[in-house]
Order: sequence, then structure tokens, then C-alpha cells
Amino acid sequence: RTVQYQIILGLSLVDILGSIGMFLGTWPIPAYVNDDKPTVYLASGNDLTCAAQGFLMQAYVVAPIYNASLSLYYVFVVKLGWNENKLKKVRWWFHVFPIGIGLGTAIAAMALNIYGNATWWCWISPEWDLYRWTFFFGIIWFMGLVVVIPSMFMLYLHVRK
Repeated sequence: RTVQYQIILGLSLVDILGSIGMFLGTWPIPAYVNDDKPTVYLASGNDLTCAAQGFLMQAYVVAPIYNASLSLYYVFVVKLGWNENKLKKVRWWFHVFPIGIGLGTAIAAMALNIYGNATWWCWISPEWDLYRWTFFFGIIWFMGLVVVIPSMFMLYLHVRK
């Protein structure tokens, strides 16, 4: 009902999808390369299952962006004194931004055909390290250093007064 709970619901749904992807573990990894020996313990998938898991794992970048959205929500409410009506006018940005980036990077990685065996599960293959940093790690670091930490610091200073 409230914007806060909508953000938390979005984060929870993304966590469920990410957990499913992680639960699958090595199963979706292609079982054999060139009909030789197994690639990874319990690998029993093919290129399609690997790409599907890779998509789920990449889309999981939505979770830290939702956490950043929640941080901004608290700044708007606690520091800036926004009420629920004002928050409802911008609530879509709390969802469009995380989901847009998550789906955008997951679809882009699929289109670039860069999903593959990432050892523990299927995700962006190690030879595409630049995309790992651009599509995932860079986003997480940016959200933490530019959004979450400054937001929480502002709240700390505001509440400390």
C-alpha cells in the first residue's frame, strides 16, 4: 500500500528470482565440451539452460539498485519530510530505474552472447571481464559509493542533530 512496502516487495521478488538462479548452481552449465569430459561437477545443462541461468544471475543486479532506491526513499521521508502523496508521484522511478537497468543489462548480455560457464554457475563468461564490471560490479559499486553511503550519512547527520 505504501511506497516503502512497494519498494520492499520489488526487492523481495528480485531476491526470490536471484535465489532460484543461485539454487540451480552448476546444473545449467553445459555438461560436456566437445563430447570430452564433464566441465564442472554436477553440470548437466546445455547452452540454452546456461543462458537462462545467466540471464537470471545478471538480472539480479536489480537488488542493489532497489536497495539504493530504499536509501533514497528514507532520505526523502526522514530528511526532506516528504509525505506519502508526494512519494506516490515519483514511486515509479523507484521501480523503473532498477528493473530497467537489470533487464537492460541482462538482455544486452543475451544479445551479445556472452553468457557461459562462470565456474559456480552460468553468468557472463570470464573472458568478457569488461562486461562483468560494466554490467554488474560497476553498478553495485556505484550504487554503494554514490547513492547508499551518502544517503545513509545524510540521514545519520540529520538524526544526530
